[in-house]
Amino acid sequence: MRSRWWRTLAITALVGAGVVVVGWFALAVLPGWAVGSTAQLSATERATELGTARGQSITLVSALGALVVAGFGIDRHFLDKDKQRLDRDKHLTEQFDNAIGRLTATDPLARAGGVRTLFRLMVASSTDHTLVAASICDMLRQYAIPGTSDRYRLPLDLIAGVEALRDRPARPESGPLDLTGVQLPGSDWHGARLIGARFADAISPADLSGADLSDADLSEARCGGIGLRRTNLRHATLTGTDLTGADLTDAELVGADAVRAQLANAVLTGAELSGANLRNADLHRARLRGARMAAGRSVTDLTGANLSETDLTGVDLSAVHGLTDAQVGTAIVDNDTTFPAGVNHPRLRPDPPR
Repeated sequence: MRSRWWRTLAITALVGAGVVVVGWFALAVLPGWAVGSTAQLSATERATELGTARGQSITLVSALGALVVAGFGIDRHFLDKDKQRLDRDKHLTEQFDNAIGRLTATDPLARAGGVRTLFRLMVASSTDHTLVAASICDMLRQYAIPGTSDRYRLPLDLIAGVEALRDRPARPESGPLDLTGVQLPGSDWHGARLIGARFADAISPADLSGADLSDADLSEARCGGIGLRRTNLRHATLTGTDLTGADLTDAELVGADAVRAQLANAVLTGAELSGANLRNADLHRARLRGARMAAGRSVTDLTGANLSETDLTGVDLSAVHGLTDAQVGTAIVDNDTTFPAGVNHPRLRPDPPR
């Protein structure tokens, strides 16, 4: 306290001395310089000239003083802004630490509260957006595991985590979401941005069976082997998505954009594919038995799709777009498989083992 008092006194003394020096210079020295030689001036004229010069000096010094005061004001403004930012950052850090602590609670309701607090922080702070999103993904990977949920009801903390990621602000992110192995059947991802999201690795595929992924963007997502039975993927974006070996039994892909999707060895038995865009998709050895390719004017586009060894038994392909003889030459078909006009029925093959 005493050091602060001495510092204030020293600054006040320096400012006072500066005012005295500037005043002396403005009233005594500067006017003399301005008037110059007095040889040709009478005393009255000289006094008048000095008075005029002093007035001009005072005006100049006043203007300079105003600029200095304005400079101090601007500096103080930015200092106050910095202090406010630091106080805000401290408050956000305290909230973040508190929310993270609640994620370790044993009660799913308490964890759900922590997730919702994190979501508020993510909305309020673009700087912390990526950190919060990663923390929510960590929570889902930890708690969305086999045995913690069923297809009819998810625990409150998992619902809160899905909602937070689904509704997070649209901002640039340093990397895709890591949701490897999460078990979230029946979860609501409608319209979610899941570009490049990682749902599976070599040993831990996720399960989103029965989930609502309609209008979601899963471009370039890594979903190999993922469980998507009866999942709603209507009008989803699956451009370049890796769905190798995924289980899409009875899934709805009406109007889905699956250009260049990797669907090799995927199970699409009974899937609804009317209106889906499968241009250049890889369906090598995929199982499409019973899949529906047309509904009214909505038909599937198979232009350039790889159908080698694809199981098309019983599939009505009569209305699809882009199909050629070359594409179906090695496909597995039967007498119930139908093709568009101009495409020849390939040699019948025995039914594959069930």
